[in-house]
Parts: sequence; structure tokens; C-alpha cells
Amino acid sequence: MKYFVQQGDCYVMKPQYNLAILVFSGLLGFAYASYLVEFTLLAISILIVAVLTLWSFISKKIYVDIKRKYIYAKIGFIHPTAQIPLDKIVHFEFHILSQNLIRTNAELVLRYSIPGGEKTVLIAQGFTKSTMESILNELQEIIALTKIQ
Repeated sequence: MKYFVQQGDCYVMKPQYNLAILVFSGLLGFAYASYLVEFTLLAISILIVAVLTLWSFISKKIYVDIKRKYIYAKIGFIHPTAQIPLDKIVHFEFHILSQNLIRTNAELVLRYSIPGGEKTVLIAQGFTKSTMESILNELQEIIALTKIQ
């Protein structure tokens, strides 16, 4: 498996830092440019946002517990961990954002049912739909393993 690693009864998604590095580098560039034109307060503000953004990307964790038949998704540092039973999964969705025919973002989103409606949780985010499809294929393989047991 390319995107998940087995750790005991769990499959843990490997961290994906491509988008994080790009966003963090861009924010650092803006902070440096603000500092050069002597907008120190703006530079400090952008640095704070950059650190919070990096912290948010680093704290993201997705794992599938085969024994308990749950997906645990921790996205960002503010939201609590979503605990999703595998039998409550409605479907997966791709969200693709394009700007002037240039694809700028692709997301894999999990939609699951709760009493009184449905909720969504972000599983993966990147630049290409093919990467999101590969992650989805591996995730579906793991979910199929839980149905066998």
C-alpha cells in the first residue's frame, strides 16, 4: 500500500506534506516581503497564520481500525476526532476546484449518516484527482478487509 501503513489492527494514512509545504512556503514568502517593505505588524501576523496553518496540517490523522470497524479522522487542531462506524458510510465524493482551466485543488470527502442527517469529513487533499482516486482505492480495499473478518 502506498498511502496507508498497517500498525496492528489499524491502517494509518501516511502524512502528505506537499500541500502543507507549498502553503507554508507561500505564507513565509509573504511575511518576508512584508518585513522588507517595513510592515512589521503584517509580517508578524502572517507568521502567526503560517505557524497555525502548519500546526493544522501536521495534526491531521486518518486511520481505519479493522477490529472495531471504525474510521477515525482528525482534521486540523480545532475540530474533535470524527469517529465513523464503517456501516454508517454513505459514499465518498471528489471535490475539484479549478481556476481558469487550471486544477488548483482536489479533495476526497467521506459522507456518513448520523441521526437526523448526514455529515462530511475531509479524508485527503492535494492537486490531482488521480492521487485522490488512488487513496480511495486503498481505503476501499481496507474497508473490504473488515467485511471479510
